[in-house]
Amino acid sequence: MNVNIATIDPFSRRWTWWLYPLGLALTSWLYFGNLVDHGLDAHDSQTFVDNLAIAEDPLHFFSPQKAQPSGRPTAELFKFVAYLVGGNDPAFFHLLPIALHALASVLLARLVHCMYRDLGLGLLAGFLFLIGVSHFQAIHHISALDYPLSLSLGLAAVLAYLRFADREKPGYFVVFLALLALSTGAHVSGVALVPFCFFVSRHRRRSVQGPWLWSMVLAVLALPIGALALTAHTTTTWAALDERMAQDLLGLGLDVAGMYLWLIGRLFTTAHWLPVAAASTQPWEFYAGALALVGLLWLGWKKSDPLAPWVAWILLGLAPFALITWDVVFLLPSGASRYLYLASAGTAFGSAWALRTTARFLTRLWAERGQAAAVGILVLLCVSSYFSLRHAAALSLYSSARNYVARGDSETGIEVLKRLFASPYRDAVPEDEAYFLLCSAMPFLGENPAPYLAAALVRFPDHIGLQTIAAALDQQHPLADVRQRGEQQMEAIYQQSVTTGQDQHFLRNLAAIYHNIGLSHAVHGDYQAAERVMTRTLQIHPNRPNTRRILGRTYLQWAATLEDQGQEASARSAYQRALTLDSLHVEAHLGLGHNFYRTGLWNQASAQYRKVLQIEQNSHAWFGLGLSELAVGDAAQGRRTLLQALAVFGFAEAGRVGAIAELEAFMGYRDRRLAPRVGR
Repeated sequence: MNVNIATIDPFSRRWTWWLYPLGLALTSWLYFGNLVDHGLDAHDSQTFVDNLAIAEDPLHFFSPQKAQPSGRPTAELFKFVAYLVGGNDPAFFHLLPIALHALASVLLARLVHCMYRDLGLGLLAGFLFLIGVSHFQAIHHISALDYPLSLSLGLAAVLAYLRFADREKPGYFVVFLALLALSTGAHVSGVALVPFCFFVSRHRRRSVQGPWLWSMVLAVLALPIGALALTAHTTTTWAALDERMAQDLLGLGLDVAGMYLWLIGRLFTTAHWLPVAAASTQPWEFYAGALALVGLLWLGWKKSDPLAPWVAWILLGLAPFALITWDVVFLLPSGASRYLYLASAGTAFGSAWALRTTARFLTRLWAERGQAAAVGILVLLCVSSYFSLRHAAALSLYSSARNYVARGDSETGIEVLKRLFASPYRDAVPEDEAYFLLCSAMPFLGENPAPYLAAALVRFPDHIGLQTIAAALDQQHPLADVRQRGEQQMEAIYQQSVTTGQDQHFLRNLAAIYHNIGLSHAVHGDYQAAERVMTRTLQIHPNRPNTRRILGRTYLQWAATLEDQGQEASARSAYQRALTLDSLHVEAHLGLGHNFYRTGLWNQASAQYRKVLQIEQNSHAWFGLGLSELAVGDAAQGRRTLLQALAVFGFAEAGRVGAIAELEAFMGYRDRRLAPRVGR
């Protein structure tokens, strides 16, 4: 193997490997420090739930009932240890993938140096990998830290393998296998580094033989099987595999080939820039992938040293993800970004080699001006990466906002979306969808979305979702002509959705919009309007549980307001409507029972209290039943019921629910037979 000694001297001092990590740490903060306030994204909250459960019961770590059974024990253990150090703090957890990415960059530089004794090439490869754009989600997303963790362990494994190949000491091979198992335990793609080691051995002319070879072959076969066995069937991994296995052979081959070409294309078209939306495909990307594949194969063949092993790295690093389906790829706005992490280490080496080769050519051509031109190219890459990563950060912020809204934390989701719209990088996100998410969620907190909606309709006047929100708000307007216009607009939008075959999607969105508008009315105390809008929601989706729950709560609030106004009959009607939604609603039964009791309908009150006691042991219902029985004239049964209630709940609870005070007011004197028992 040819070794370029000329590049070693300027970097050969021992302090290089102390200053280089420090430099990468500072660069990491410059490029990724804005991530600490990004909050939670998909699966992050499940990880936090599991951390708390494992802290309470360590055996929960092995339970298949975990909130996030990823089948990646190394990553799950790492996240739990991180929880023990910093708690479930999103800002702290966002620092972890950044730190792991910096560590992987240092290890990549170390690996290149060990393979070629070219420290300059290694340092440049590690730096370019650190500031790469294609794999941004692996650094931005807490749950995606599995990827940099797996790569860090995998690079350490390859370094141990090189030591073994040089010195043939079994201890290094044991360390290699152990680190490889941990890498695969963080993410199954780590097993792709075993074939890479074969390529390295071949190029170093030190092939592994005998039991060592068979151990590596066994690792390639056993580790992925073990990882899949630990992965819950509810994960996207198994969803993708199940879908692939259901395909015919030809369809499977075409889909896998298409995915592979697209991933290769994305690796290069987003290396240090972001010219396309992450969660989209363009026809030209497949041609770009095919061209990149041909180029890689040619480079691996013609430039066997030093590029061939890294061509293998890229092709092997993408192979595990070719089975991923398009639905899984576009599940998040970041697209396939995290799947490119392992392979992008190979493109970082290729970029470093190309930059070094270009620098030497320009230096021979223009001497010092050539060196300055090479430095200028590197600076341009740094600037392009910086601004592209800022755009990618906006996309990750949008993904986080979607997650908060989907989890029901609309308050945080709205706050994040407002931050996003105040950002200069908002053009990185699908603005029309971001506007729709914000305008449909704001009524959930009782906020008026009109300012944002007006701005959105100016930019996206044909967006069906935004038009639907505008029509739904017009339907609630106090002026009759505006309400009529809203009804007409809504009918027109619905007919358009039927024509385009999007009627079910339209109705789902409309139900969510109505639900949030109804909740807004309830927050402002307009219970009649809330009932009207939420009833419309249930006409679209009768079994929508969240709407039924919110409407039931609205009826209770409405009844309480009516009772404060002395409108007992209207309050009674509100309680009864709540019970039509949920016949086992304890609060509605209690409220109705108290209403009957106050208005002298004691038999009906007793019936409501008995229904509550059939559902649960409730002190209000038990004491209320006794008082109702006393009020109706059944003194013996009433006292028995009250004594039973006192035996179960005690005198303090009787005083808390007002039973003793009510008893005194009704009877006109303290029951002496109750007093001794109460005092015990």
